[in-house]
Amino acid sequence: MNFGNKNLCYPNGNFLHSLCFLGMQDFYSIDIKPYSLNFKNIEANQIKAYELNSSLVRTYYSADDWVRFEDRDIFQNVLMLDYDYNVSANKLVFMDKNISLAGNVLYKDITDTSISTERIFYLKDDKVIFTDTKFKAFRANDTLFGSSLKYDMKNKTLDIKGVNLWLN
Repeated sequence: MNFGNKNLCYPNGNFLHSLCFLGMQDFYSIDIKPYSLNFKNIEANQIKAYELNSSLVRTYYSADDWVRFEDRDIFQNVLMLDYDYNVSANKLVFMDKNISLAGNVLYKDITDTSISTERIFYLKDDKVIFTDTKFKAFRANDTLFGSSLKYDMKNKTLDIKGVNLWLN
């Protein structure tokens, strides 16, 4: 159709084809099926998350990258600032209820206990962290070096093996 110099049809007749297609549809006979989405992999960058309770921010989480697989989540360059403790690491792997942290792992809590190592495992239900790699731990003014460590976060007890101790 041409009215003067104005063409009312879109190029290639796409608009007309769309109108014809919609005009011929019988919407009552369309078979709509609910589809459940199951993402096997998810990726995200620059993650910032907050855990809130009724009165304050309980925990702040940040990570540069996050990849979710079917059986685990992997975070890169992680920082967790909790009310009771702070943790940072190059990599965090969350599988089931267990967490492993690797690469420049730093842990510090409100009782002035801090731990520096290359790998730590965290049992979330038991509130226990442990490592079987060389570590450096600080408690108040004392410095401890050792080969394996288990720290009960509920009772604030530290169990160390293969220790060298520097007391101040």
